[in-house]
Amino acid sequence: MIKEIYFDKRLEPYIGNLKIAVGKEKNLKFRKKKSWELNNLSKFIKYGIIKTDYGIYFKYNYKLDKAKHRTITQSEWDDNKISLFEKDFKSKRQFIRISFLFLNLVLKKFEKSNIKDKVLFSLTFVSEEYDNIFDDDNFINQVIFRMYGIRENEEMFDYKNLNNNKNSIGETICIVARN
Repeated sequence: MIKEIYFDKRLEPYIGNLKIAVGKEKNLKFRKKKSWELNNLSKFIKYGIIKTDYGIYFKYNYKLDKAKHRTITQSEWDDNKISLFEKDFKSKRQFIRISFLFLNLVLKKFEKSNIKDKVLFSLTFVSEEYDNIFDDDNFINQVIFRMYGIRENEEMFDYKNLNNNKNSIGETICIVARN
């Protein structure tokens, strides 16, 4: 698998977490948590990724998209969104570790798949309450994972220029992978 990593310079301290977040699918099992995504995190990994005529999706939550006005990329962008909230974890450290572990396990599933497309995987760090999360990383309280196939003239955002502080999603780490 060929991987390219793009990230905002302000997230450089978090890149180390990408390398050390190792574990297995069982590390993603949580009981009686508030969010549907967290309760089903291990199932996204267990069932893997599928490529259809309608795009690239997690098998676990794949459903035929009936919205004809959306492009394949827009459908993937919306349907493959998984949000994790710090309040659902014991600590900020566990929250960050599980976020990166999930990303790593998705990348492993993709590598084992027979999907040959160029696919973008991203983690966006968000603060629900503050505009600038980089004043203090204690304000990061949500991570949004997204996955979509990269097609000509249909990118959702300019992932190659995340170092530009004017980028509206400058809190994002992206991995572009191709088998």
